[in-house]
Parts: sequence; structure tokens; C-alpha cells
Amino acid sequence: MNTSIEETLAAVVAALYRRTLQERITVGCLVTEGPETREGCAEFEADASETFAGLVTQAGKALVDLGDQARTGGESPEPTVWFSGVPADPEGRAENRPLVRLAADGTVEVSGGHGQEWEPGETELFEHVVRAVLSAGRAALGTPLAQLRLTSPDTNTDGFWGSAQAPEQAVRLNELIAEQAARGPREPAVSHAGQSLSREELDRRARALAAALQAQGVGPESVVAVLMERSLDLIVTLLAVLKSGAAYLALSPDDPAPRLAALTEDAGVRVAVAPPGLAGLVPEGIAVLDPADHTVEAEAFVPPTGLTPDHLAYLCYTSGSTGEPKGVGVPHRAVSRLVRGTDWVDIRPDDVFLHLSPVSFDAATFEIFGALVNGCRLAVLPAGRIEMEQLATTVRDEQVSVLLLPTGLLHATIASRIDVFTGVRHVLTGGDVASAPHVRQLFEAHPGVVYTNGYGPTENTTYTTCWTSDTPPPGASVPIGAPVSGTSVAILDAGLDPVPPGVAGELYTAGEGLARGYLNRPAATAARFLPHPSPRRPGERMYRTGDLARRRADGTVEYLGRADRQVKVRGYRVELGAVEEALTGCPEVSVAAVAAQDDGGTGQRLIAYVVPAESAASTTDPAALGTLLRDRLAARLPAYMVPWAVLVRPHLELNRNGKVDRRALPAVSRQPRTVWNEYVAPTTELEQRLADLWGQALGIEPVGVEDDFFDLGGHSLMAAELLSALHEQFGVDIPARTLYLRPTIAELATAIEAAAPTDG
Repeated sequence: MNTSIEETLAAVVAALYRRTLQERITVGCLVTEGPETREGCAEFEADASETFAGLVTQAGKALVDLGDQARTGGESPEPTVWFSGVPADPEGRAENRPLVRLAADGTVEVSGGHGQEWEPGETELFEHVVRAVLSAGRAALGTPLAQLRLTSPDTNTDGFWGSAQAPEQAVRLNELIAEQAARGPREPAVSHAGQSLSREELDRRARALAAALQAQGVGPESVVAVLMERSLDLIVTLLAVLKSGAAYLALSPDDPAPRLAALTEDAGVRVAVAPPGLAGLVPEGIAVLDPADHTVEAEAFVPPTGLTPDHLAYLCYTSGSTGEPKGVGVPHRAVSRLVRGTDWVDIRPDDVFLHLSPVSFDAATFEIFGALVNGCRLAVLPAGRIEMEQLATTVRDEQVSVLLLPTGLLHATIASRIDVFTGVRHVLTGGDVASAPHVRQLFEAHPGVVYTNGYGPTENTTYTTCWTSDTPPPGASVPIGAPVSGTSVAILDAGLDPVPPGVAGELYTAGEGLARGYLNRPAATAARFLPHPSPRRPGERMYRTGDLARRRADGTVEYLGRADRQVKVRGYRVELGAVEEALTGCPEVSVAAVAAQDDGGTGQRLIAYVVPAESAASTTDPAALGTLLRDRLAARLPAYMVPWAVLVRPHLELNRNGKVDRRALPAVSRQPRTVWNEYVAPTTELEQRLADLWGQALGIEPVGVEDDFFDLGGHSLMAAELLSALHEQFGVDIPARTLYLRPTIAELATAIEAAAPTDG
């Protein structure tokens, strides 16, 4: 059957939709007549409900429109579609977009265009997707685009693929650590603040505490709460809980009392381990053991029988951002697969791991057990808030060789103290989107380093896929790599059918790393842990991550963001993480976060918050930096992806796992400013403090220095409260009349400076 150019154009648009899940696709036509080239463009609506037949109709109309725009007469032109991973800019710019040439006979040719080539293999991959869409669409003209079954010759029937290296046989973690103690009893196991424990000492103290736990009735399938700061005793306690056959639930001393009570009640905790200084935080009704109480002898410990790697090792509660926190039950088998016989990290006996992550965060799982199971030394960062100078000192003094930093902390460390990585052999990260410019900067400063960018939900035990390399990332983004040993992944569409490489879908994972599910929540477990389509053993499951991804031509996985972090701006679908990645790619930026805010009308707009890199913090005023960054993004991104405002902050709130707390961003909870005048950013520290104060009082974000207090919604009662706050924060008494006569931040700042007491 001959293919019309309308069908081919429809297939290209549908392929672009399936590649990016964008619902508006702008197509540009380039027609050359002698020395002159004319351009035209047409916009397609290609949402999930549109059919291939509907796209063919749109394509026919578009070809007529494109021809009218690009030439004054003659036959319809052969159009060239340009695209760059997001829809073409609605303002018509075509730079940095690869070209797809459609010939009248329906053939497709993809080539690099306007100064930027696709990565190797991606053009051929896209051509294959176009052909797959064309075949599927013509066979099912009335089927919605999102439901077209696209097949690929290099995937199996269920779409799952994994590492060629099988995991080692699963063993309980405490047994593996005991083997290391028997093999080298005097070798150092853990060090902290000038003190250390040998493997034999660690094992003996853990057996003694395990005996004390048993005396309290702790045994297999019990859950023991651990409420401790980073210390030697913390590591002893975790091992003791595992020896007793129980699972540990790590609690944060910074958590409010209601959360501690809710988690311990949900987990059925009857016994907790906490030092005297924190014991008062343990909810009532729970017996508390002091980890430093050595009155019980190690010989009193009786190893429980009948335990297997499928018994729980720990419970880790989700943040509860979308409802009540859920306890993820992780068995020994899942952790064993993470740290033994790995094909993504080379763990050597003389390595020194650093433990800095909260134990309630699953990055600590790799830090702690990656070291102890493999006979390495675990260096424990001093307790308290992570300070850059302290981190640098600890890495140097402890001679750390394997260093895992959450992505935000990694970026900040590279930007401000890249010497921290001196002597580190392997740097790992995870938890957020890694910035390619920051990673390249790491390699430039430390060319011998090995770097791992890891991805994985808590429900699949720290890492699911990893990109490990001793050279910088080749493209504009850092891949999340391939499935780690003992794990398989699939990218599936809404109907759970596999999609071919180059097509976006939701990422699913299976294998040895899967958690049991959510404690006491069978419905939630059933919704996320689904039956495996091709089980290799009875009851095998797969986990639905909620993350969007596609497989690249080189076989690695490209992360496209959370399905629930996509927002609509001016009718276009925007992944907030993509804008954050563009911001962190700027050398002036250390940390970035983007929030969507109602624009006061019918849509949303983007507000960006950035923490400047150390090199920019002291040399550029905040307003100028915000303007510079916005201009940078405008030159790189489509207009709808450029934040309405880029606001510079000295810091951003972090959650307990060291990630930016996006729920704490002001734009999430405040209304947009709707005053008539243009936004003018603060330029001084005083103006910024006043803008923050006004924003809190008025519930508005952002507040400009030329905005009128009363135009923003202020009133006399609020004015009185504001004047009281000014006195408390700045030690000045500003008459109410001043605020009424000078109701802008710029004028109020001048009045405060004039009223401030002077020295002398």
C-alpha cells in the first residue's frame, strides 16, 4: 500500500508525541527556491485521545497551510519537520532542532539540523519509531494515539530487560557481616570521631545488644525503632536488630512528636533503642534500651532459627507527600542483591565508605552495608547538620574512597568545595536529576574519578539503574544507565504493553531488589506491586515507579521525570525537572527548584528559586542574577518553559533526606501577584528581607520592590502587624503614616535605613 505524505506527516507527529508525551506539536516547513528559503509552521493537537485518522486529517490541512505560508503557488511543498525533544517554540524559532525530511513518496529522513546533531543512533531510532507508528496507525485508524501498540525487534514479549550478570545467592546481612568478623577479626570495621571498632568488637557489642533485645521479647518479624544520631552505637544497634531476627525502623530526632507516634504505632513497635538524650522523644508505651548499656553479655545471645533472606531487614516510610506515610518493607534479599556481586560498582576490600545519609533514607543502606558486607571500613560523619568544611575534613582524615552524596549536595559540593573529592576513587549520587555541567566539572578537576548516577525508588532498594563511567557524560543530560545486577526494567504504555526504544512510557522494575510491599496496606501494595506479565517463579511481581522514561539508542535509560510533576503552561505540558536541570546547568547556580503557580486566570505559570554558586553569590546582585538566568533559559528553552520569575535565595529548605523540599516553596502555597506594574526584583539584602516579610504577610509570591502594599491586598490591620514585625526584625519604629505615604518596598527600605541607629 502506498503511503501518502499526509499519513507520513501524521506518523511523524504521532511519533513525536509518543517520544515526549507532549500534546502540542509545532511543525515547520522549509522550502528552497533558488537562493531563497521560506518558512512556515503549523500546530498539531496530538493528545492521548486523538486518533491516527484525526492526525491524518490535521496533516492534510497543515500541508495546505504550510504551502500557502512558504510559497505563493505551485504544488504543495515537501515539508521538513523540526523538533528538539520538546515541541518547537510557538514563537517559531527552529534553532537546535534536528530535521525530519518528509518526501512526497512517504519516506522519512532524519538528520541533524540548525547546529546540533542528535546523539549517535537516535536518528535511526526515531525513523524506526515513525515506521512503527505508521504501521500501527494505519492498522487501527480509530485507536487513540496513546493506545497504539508499538513493537520493537530488540525487546522480548513482556518488554523487560536486565543485567547479564545474575546476582549472587541471597544471604542475610548479619550473617555476611559475621563472616567478615571471622575472616579478619582485628580489621577495622567502623570509625567515627577518632574512635573505631574492629570487626570482632562490632560483632561482640551487637550480640550483647541483640541479647538485650531478645530479653524484651524482640524476635523474627518484630520491628524495633532506632532513634539515634550518626555514631558508632548506631551501627552497632542496626546490626544487633538484624541479629535478633527483627527489622529496624529508623526515626529522625527532628521529626515532630505526632509523626513519631504515628510511625511507631503503624509499625507495631514495642521496643526502641535510643540514647538517654533522645529517649524522651520515644512515644509512650514503648520500652527504651540504651545502646551504650553493656550489662548483658554477648554470650547470652541465642541466634534465632528458621530465618531466611526473605525476612524483613528494615522499614522505610515514604514522605507522605500524597497522603499518609506508607511503610516500605525491605527484606534482606533486596539489600544482599544491592551490595554483593555488583556489576555497576567495583567494591574493593581496602575501600573506605562514608556514612552521612539519614538511616531513614535508603541511600544509607548502600553506605552502611556496602562497606560492612564487603569487609571495608565504614567512616561515620560526625552527628548534626552536614557542614561543607566538616565534610571535607572527614573525607580527608578518614581517607574516604567511596563517597555517595545526594544529588543536591553533590552539586553544592562541586560548586563550592570541589577539593572534597581529592583522593576519592568512586563518587555516587542519586535522588534527583544530575546536572551534566556539574558532573563535567567534577571530571575536569579529578580526571581519575569513577562516577555513578543512580536511579531507584525506595520500593526497589536504593538503586534500580545506574550509569557508571570514568568519562564525562557525552550529551546535555546524565543518563540513569542500565538495570543493575539482580534487577530488570521495562518501559510500558498505559495498557501495560512494552514500547520500543525511543518512545516514552512509565518505568516498571522487577527482580531481587523489590520490597515486600507497604506494611498494613494491602490495597496500596496491590496498586503499585503488580503481577509480572512473564513470571519466572510463582507470585513474581513488578513495581510501577510512576516515573517516565525512554530507552536510548545505546540501551541506557533516559529519565523524563515524574508523571505527577508535569504541569500545563499555556497549553503545553512541562516537566518541572527539565527546567530545574536547565537552571543547574548554569555555572552561577548551585541548587534550583521550580514550582507551578496559578496565574490568576485560567492557567499556570512557573516560578524558579535558585541558590547561587559560591563564585556568583558575592559578585552578582540577586536581581541581576535572576534576570541573567531568565535570559539564559530564554535562549535555550521554548518560551512556555521559561519561568515567569527567577528568584535568588541564600538557601532552600531541605527535607530529611537532603533533597529540596518542594512543598515548602512559597509559590506552592501563595497567590500570584496581580498588580498592574511590572515586577522589579529586590537588589539589596534589606529589600529581599522586606519582600519575604511582605510575601508571608500577604500570602503572595513574588513581591516586587515597586509593588504597592495596598494594591497587593494589604489593609490597615495588616499594616499594623507589618509595622510591629519591622520593629521586631530591624529595631526601628516606622510611623504608620510612612507606610501609607510610601507603600513600596523600595521606599520603605529607604525609610528604614534613615531610621536605623548609627554607631558613635
